[in-house]
Amino acid sequence: MISYLFLQHLVRLRWEELSAAERNEFANLTINLISDVVGPHEVWALKSQTAALVAEVYHYTFVLFIFTL
Repeated sequence: MISYLFLQHLVRLRWEELSAAERNEFANLTINLISDVVGPHEVWALKSQTAALVAEVYHYTFVLFIFTL
């Protein structure tokens, strides 16, 4: 769980420091995490942290996209 908190911290505070390629890779990695935790036997907390991480990535990707318009 601590690793998810670290990743959320990275997205919140250092997203803009990543290059576009790194952001893309991170976003793809995050999406791939979803398929790893959708099983019925996975812990609810793990599913919740994954959803929170996906939401953070989506939020900051969308915010940067809006500011580039």
